[in-house]
Amino acid sequence: MSPEEKAKLIFDAGIEAVKPDRLIKANIKLNDNELTVGKKVLKLQTDSHIFVIGFGKASGLMAAALEEVFGNRITAGHVTVKYGHPAPCKRITVSEAGHPVPYANSLRSTEKILEIAGSAREQDIVFCLISGGGSALFEKLPDNISLTDLQDLSELLVQSGADISAINTVRKQISLVKGGQLANIIHPAKTISLILSDVVGDSVETIASGPTAPNRTNHTNALSIIKDYGLAEKLPVVITEHLQKNRHSDTSNVDVINLIIGNNKIALQSAVAQAEALNYEPVILTDNLQGDARLAAEYILNEARRIVTGSTRPVCLLMGGETTVKVTGNGVGGRNMELALWALSHMTADDKHILIASCGTDGTDGPTDAAGAIAIATVIRSAIDQKLDPATFLAENDSYTFFAKCNGLIQTGPTGTNVMDIVLALIDV
Repeated sequence: MSPEEKAKLIFDAGIEAVKPDRLIKANIKLNDNELTVGKKVLKLQTDSHIFVIGFGKASGLMAAALEEVFGNRITAGHVTVKYGHPAPCKRITVSEAGHPVPYANSLRSTEKILEIAGSAREQDIVFCLISGGGSALFEKLPDNISLTDLQDLSELLVQSGADISAINTVRKQISLVKGGQLANIIHPAKTISLILSDVVGDSVETIASGPTAPNRTNHTNALSIIKDYGLAEKLPVVITEHLQKNRHSDTSNVDVINLIIGNNKIALQSAVAQAEALNYEPVILTDNLQGDARLAAEYILNEARRIVTGSTRPVCLLMGGETTVKVTGNGVGGRNMELALWALSHMTADDKHILIASCGTDGTDGPTDAAGAIAIATVIRSAIDQKLDPATFLAENDSYTFFAKCNGLIQTGPTGTNVMDIVLALIDV
């Protein structure tokens, strides 16, 4: 088995561990009118209705799994997924919309979700299925802000190099559903949010911009982020004017359970088990990976080189989290491919025993059909044969084109889940 095949097996194991059907069935059980949510047991009233709403790349498969648990006990439901992430739901309707930049379908689908949320009574339960991508897929705007304004803001934020916490802090301040406001709409019914975490630290306030979580940020925080990333002169004027106003959503009296059912740590532990099965010594360097993708590549390459000189058995280094890229070029790529390309551009003949790869658990890296890429000697040889200079592609943020030419892409297709990224190095000594 080639190192590339082994790397893909390790990635696949991590992804399989966080598939929605497995996580939903492990955390949600219904026995007559006794509902178990994680470690909590709730008593349903005889006339309690169960509604299901959701948004995010994994919300479709989460909804399908919830249908298997509740069957015809579900009164109504609607979820929004990213284009190309359909789900086999029967009682819950599924809409597809754009990501990472929101489009009109997101706004239309949000209205359907809010209609269900607003119809719930005090004795009812509303399950809210939240996963990565939810910020773009679920949105209702104030009257003074247009969809075009929101799209311009989203593109600027995504390309700025800001992390997801900063991006979502700004998003909350121009939304009528983020930052706990959905929970207020559902009230007085009980909200049970089942959440797949796609953020470092698993903050429910950050995932999908925290629609059912308290909002501890304000307009001042948002304006500081805009200033720090040099966006003040680039924003639509109406956005800047709106951010001058302080808005706060109080969820202190709202009945909400926010339950993280899956995260990157679960994926990493499964990847560890697969690495061991392939006779590697697994080492998790961090499950808190953040910051510039190129710095992350430098770190894992240096750690791999250190092991080459000191280990007597194969080693698998693992990192989990989500890096960022400041886009200055006009190419096509994503943070995982950028990380792999930076590593490859610095690998030498002495690194022939090292493979470095980075993969998004959702199966999508940037606006491409690839999940990530692999840096290894065979890819380097292909680049040399074609006279391709990695530095040129890095300057244009064109990592996808480079790896497509050199057969270094990881292509899984949409996985139906999303718990950030897995970065690995295989050292075969």
